[in-house]
Amino acid sequence: MNNDNILTQGEIQIDGLSAKQAKEKRLFGYASQNPALLPWRTVWENIKLPLEILKIDDCSSIQTTIDQIGLKGFEKSYPHELSGGMKQRVSLARAIIHNPRILLMDEPFGSLDEITRDHVNEFFRKLHLERKQTAVFVTHSLREALFLSERIIILTSRPATIKYIFEVNLPKERNKELFFSKEFLEQIKELHIEFCK
Repeated sequence: MNNDNILTQGEIQIDGLSAKQAKEKRLFGYASQNPALLPWRTVWENIKLPLEILKIDDCSSIQTTIDQIGLKGFEKSYPHELSGGMKQRVSLARAIIHNPRILLMDEPFGSLDEITRDHVNEFFRKLHLERKQTAVFVTHSLREALFLSERIIILTSRPATIKYIFEVNLPKERNKELFFSKEFLEQIKELHIEFCK
């Protein structure tokens, strides 16, 4: 039997809602590789943008979020005055400001140098644990995937299908020291073997 002609049908639900209803209720936040900040708006104004779009008048969470992401003192700065890591933090803050249930993240730290990326990954891991949001995080870095995730799904090339599901066996609390631990290195090796099959 030729599997190419098999149609797949189904339905995705988020808390009993269809994907369309979940989108309409703004249950999603999105951050991409390009921070796409508006150059004429300050850090504070860029983070406020989703609240404006959603017609949410309460802006009290903006300063708290700025403090959480480590940009206190940069509220009035414009994107051209920020480093790459700072821009990504603003993009992340904008994605979470309306407190979505699900974060969709498409290589949001891929353009950063390794040291900045490690720092932002550590920051994101802590923030994610505090906020308890579900995140779907796309990355080509096995190291980043292992550090951030509870479960890693390796996909085949196009058309993408699930090649391997890896359950991460690391402590919930993680910092950059973990990169040099025996357990981290062993799991990176296992992931690499599965990825290269």
